[in-house]
Amino acid sequence: MKLYYKLFFTALFFSTLSFAQSNFKPGYVVTLPGDTLKGSIDYKEWNNNPEDIRFKDNANKITTYSAINAKAFGINGLDYFKAYKISLSMDEVDQGKLKNQYDSTKLIGTVFLKTIIDGKYLTLYTYTDDIKTRFIVLSKENKQPQELNHHFYLNNSNQVMEIDRYKIELKSYADTYMPNSEKLHSKIDAISYNSSDITKVVNLINGDDQKKGVIGSESSFRYFAGAALNGSQLKYSGITDLSVNSQNYINYFPQINLGIDYLPNANVGRLILRGELNFYSAKLKSVSNNAVKEMQQLTLTVSPQVIYNVYNTQPVKIFVGSGFLLHLSSNSNVTYNVINPHFTVPVNQKKPASAWFTIPVKAGISLNNKVEIYGNYNFAAGFDEDSFAAYNGKITSFQIGFNYLFGKK
Repeated sequence: MKLYYKLFFTALFFSTLSFAQSNFKPGYVVTLPGDTLKGSIDYKEWNNNPEDIRFKDNANKITTYSAINAKAFGINGLDYFKAYKISLSMDEVDQGKLKNQYDSTKLIGTVFLKTIIDGKYLTLYTYTDDIKTRFIVLSKENKQPQELNHHFYLNNSNQVMEIDRYKIELKSYADTYMPNSEKLHSKIDAISYNSSDITKVVNLINGDDQKKGVIGSESSFRYFAGAALNGSQLKYSGITDLSVNSQNYINYFPQINLGIDYLPNANVGRLILRGELNFYSAKLKSVSNNAVKEMQQLTLTVSPQVIYNVYNTQPVKIFVGSGFLLHLSSNSNVTYNVINPHFTVPVNQKKPASAWFTIPVKAGISLNNKVEIYGNYNFAAGFDEDSFAAYNGKITSFQIGFNYLFGKK
């Protein structure tokens, strides 16, 4: 447990540190009078459109700007936002929160809209909050952007009903800017209210056949492979001679790692969703004053995890993470030898479980987005037990290892 506490307090320390950490990238702010201020912007992994941003000028003075005191801001080559006073729909899209009638509630406010396409005829923006993502269009002839309307509600039979007015609105734009747009009408009829489909149609209306747009905050995948030293402790409790003065024997063996990472915003790279496979062959041994139990174990683990870079710079990243581990084990050569019998209750010699779960806690450091060095602790998990004999065998393990990352971030 000492290793666990070290990992826990390390994660706590760096989580506290991350709140104060900045990630300034070259950018600009356009003030209300129309002046463009060049400097750098504290670039965050914004899941929702930011309400305000921190701007650092060339004299290192930091100023906070919002949609009330700035017209626009941009992070060079990454994200661009523009402030507008706009009417936004507030109805839910989560089917568990739908009402039995169409909710026409609107919120009028001045917000930063994220630029997706800055086209010849149409500019496409998005606005995301805790309710939903909205696609918003500004046409060449209009100074005020308009939301593409998409709504859900429940009818009297509690069936989900969809209002796809955005298709009619996109067809209207197509008729205005694309002569003989009947073929485009058919494509619009087939789309859904998502970034890929809406972007493709807006590009076609602008006269672009390809999916073009602002670089923006892009998601990406990367892969990794590595190895680790696995230390596992097999310990018994209950009615078994293995629980009498247990010697807490730790078994060491090599482990192979393979996996894939998904980065929702690769330009920031703070949040990582990871899928990992581990493979190892181990000879486990539990020793007490009264008995010895040994087994050969061949194990594949499958582990979805959430990784968070609490310290996030280009050359060095410090991360913490957790998830769960599914162990798929093949156990063989199970031997149980009693030296000095203590219990008269016989122990069932059935093979231990072939599938069992643990919860991992991970912390480590990433260097130059290429090499990852980490420590991992897996909480104790029962995998060998018998209700008749009332004994329970648990494995607690830790790993110290490295991964080599293949990808941009």
